[in-house]
Amino acid sequence: MDLKEKRSIGFYLNFMGRQAHRYFEQKFHPFGLPRGSTYILRKLYKKDGLHQNDLCNFLHLDKANITRTIAKLLEMGYVCREQDELDSRANRIFLTKKTRDFKADFDAIFRSWNDLMTIGLNKREKDQLIETLILMSENAQNYFENKGKN
Repeated sequence: MDLKEKRSIGFYLNFMGRQAHRYFEQKFHPFGLPRGSTYILRKLYKKDGLHQNDLCNFLHLDKANITRTIAKLLEMGYVCREQDELDSRANRIFLTKKTRDFKADFDAIFRSWNDLMTIGLNKREKDQLIETLILMSENAQNYFENKGKN
């Protein structure tokens, strides 16, 4: 496939997303992490003990998907679930020692992908790329928050 052929922004974003999935599946396979679980773990590394519903909202994933993935992570010993002290209907998800000990490897895998993706870019270009991607992400999010009225 000739990637230099002019295509839409969406094509390239989608293509890179698919390649990222392949890369992370390959790198996380030895750890037995199920597909999609790295998004949950990344969020929990930033803020441990989140409500399960908050994970759904932060990650823009449906409850069934989050529930299935958390069940797999529980089974594998990567997270534990505790009932919220203030709301008995809510569960909080916490990282286990196993997962906290894995953080350096986890971060290194994500850094290696970023390094791979930005080969040939200088610091200014990398910074500009991040700012552009943030703006594009905000534009996409704003579209859906405004219920597609734009």
